[in-house]
Amino acid sequence: MELNKHLRLELNQFLINCLVKTMDDEDINSNQDFAIMGLDSISVFDFTAQIKEAIPEIPLTIFLECKNIKELQNYLLNNHEEELHSFFKQ
Repeated sequence: MELNKHLRLELNQFLINCLVKTMDDEDINSNQDFAIMGLDSISVFDFTAQIKEAIPEIPLTIFLECKNIKELQNYLLNNHEEELHSFFKQ
């Protein structure tokens, strides 16, 4: 259980860091919708490219299903947990 909590925290920080780089904005709220933050079709590619470092096969359509960092985090944990463990070396 503790391992999953640690993985969740690392993933959350990783996603926030990727979004900060993409949006050039330090004030990221994990519950705020990507569209409200200003993530557009061009910045989605930048954000996705960074995430592909951890999950190479993440589909671009994921942003149609996940509206914010929390939803994206849950999707990744539910569908790519092994890759995340490997990426974060757990």
